[in-house]
Amino acid sequence: MYATLHKAAKAHDDSLWSVAWTAETNKIVTSSVDASVRVWNGETFAAEHQFKGGHLLGVHSVDVSADGALAVSASLDSQICLWDLQAKALLRTIDPGPAEAWKACFSPKGNVLATGSHSGAINLWTVADGSKAASLETKGGFALAVAFSPNGETVACGTEKGAVYVFDVESKKQINKFEGMCVSSCCAGP
Repeated sequence: MYATLHKAAKAHDDSLWSVAWTAETNKIVTSSVDASVRVWNGETFAAEHQFKGGHLLGVHSVDVSADGALAVSASLDSQICLWDLQAKALLRTIDPGPAEAWKACFSPKGNVLATGSHSGAINLWTVADGSKAASLETKGGFALAVAFSPNGETVACGTEKGAVYVFDVESKKQINKFEGMCVSSCCAGP
């Protein structure tokens, strides 16, 4: 059986949509329909900071870089925000265009972001300047989930049409496809 260790009343002003936990700095980052991103202490579960002003609509995706220094969020407003967790500040906003950023995740080295898109592409973004590095086309329907392999050499997306596409990051070529049901989440192993 499982037991609740901690419950934060009014953690957000609306429903929680996404959560990421940093191994390096033991922080929990959450996002909500209320258009906010919040940072929590992973030991005490106390609220540490709320980022405001980056998004205008609900934030459906958050991830944290492996070193715990940065967070990324993607929102219904079609914006990607990079947050500096140490400085507690918005580092940069990326405007990918309408419906071109759903799930967002960092590469293991933290130098590249991947986002799934409505068109089914995996968009790769350079963290240093927010430029688009590549668009990996699947034509497989809405890419609801993205994840890098632990070594960062491959990236995968899961689509609403029931397929997982795997790409080699360096060559930008599709190397595998798995068919099934709608895929709304995927993650890398240790």
